[in-house]
Amino acid sequence: MAKKILISLCYPLSILFFCSYSNSFAQDGYVCVSGDLQACAYESDSLSIYIKGRDAYDKGREVGDLTQAREIGYQLLARNNNKNGRVLLKMIYMEIRMGGHKNNLQSYAWVKEAIGRGESYSRLDFDTVLNAIRKRMTQDELIASKAL
Repeated sequence: MAKKILISLCYPLSILFFCSYSNSFAQDGYVCVSGDLQACAYESDSLSIYIKGRDAYDKGREVGDLTQAREIGYQLLARNNNKNGRVLLKMIYMEIRMGGHKNNLQSYAWVKEAIGRGESYSRLDFDTVLNAIRKRMTQDELIASKAL
């Protein structure tokens, strides 16, 4: 009985300790394990940019404008095809498909641009995204989209 009480008291405390312990690492930034300072600096910088991109993505979802998150995603992608840039951009295109970016014409242009660049993401079909955007477009937006 005493053992059960001790475990029930220790478990919440261990979670609290672990959460505060792991958060302290997150606040300190990237922890270098390889010993290559140049590679570690690059990864730390990339992670900082990705965190800004995620913050911009979260804010963009709230206000319906993913422009800043997209810019940061491409900034990361320009860093040797950084995997976090690809993750962020895929999230943005999925959000666009669901209507999270309120400028339909801009969304349509972004997806067409991504197709033109030859971008591809697993389990993300750009034609499906374009069709979802078209369904939300006004008649004027549909006409304007033909020029893109």
